[in-house]
Amino acid sequence: MTTYARKPGTSETVIGDDVFLVAPETREIVHLDVMGAALWRLVETPQPHADIVATFADAFPDIGPAQLAADLSAALQKLVAEGLVAEA
Repeated sequence: MTTYARKPGTSETVIGDDVFLVAPETREIVHLDVMGAALWRLVETPQPHADIVATFADAFPDIGPAQLAADLSAALQKLVAEGLVAEA
């Protein structure tokens, strides 16, 4: 099972509901909307993919589980590709 966690060294700035991150390796600035920010807060400690989906499913029961899992997988893969989150 894949576990996700923040990569050390990522700089974070919060402005209202938005979160801006600076990737430690590329120094690219990444903007997270409210949902992305919630995901970012969740992976402050390592989280298995199934637990991430379960947490969001509890918060958003009107979204189908398959759609939610797909959306979260895409968001996590984007964070991994941008060097902000690590997979284990």
